[in-house]
Amino acid sequence: MSEFFQVKNLQVKDNIIEKEISDGKYRMPFEIKVGKNSQEKKALFILHGHGANKKYARFYDDEWIIISPLDIYGTEGFGSWWLGEKGDFFTFRLLQELVLRVKEEYNIQQVFFWGSSMGGYGAILHGTICKADAIYAHMPQVKLMGTDYTDGVNS
Repeated sequence: MSEFFQVKNLQVKDNIIEKEISDGKYRMPFEIKVGKNSQEKKALFILHGHGANKKYARFYDDEWIIISPLDIYGTEGFGSWWLGEKGDFFTFRLLQELVLRVKEEYNIQQVFFWGSSMGGYGAILHGTICKADAIYAHMPQVKLMGTDYTDGVNS
């Protein structure tokens, strides 16, 4: 964990905490839902798809701690494939730091990643690097070059 990153609370309501992690230049908002019976210390990181970053994931389970970060960068702010922009992988660094901090703060024993489309790519990438206990990637968008996102309207 790096002291270079800062985490601040934005809103707390019942068992739902809205926060953001920042490196001083870039930020990543996220929400944590702490299950009422989450003694097993399992964390599920839900990574959204391209353009689906206006709301946090609605999934909740009493047995889990659910973390829903938002990738607010990339073309038109629709997401940077959980990497960053222009060769600066700041989104990647923010999410990696977030995983470390959540594991420490909540004494997490098991980490899981779930994502769809762009989030599926992010789940595979970050779940692999974090040595997640399981990764679920629903229709992952893994071709990042030669697509409309990179060469078309979003270039």
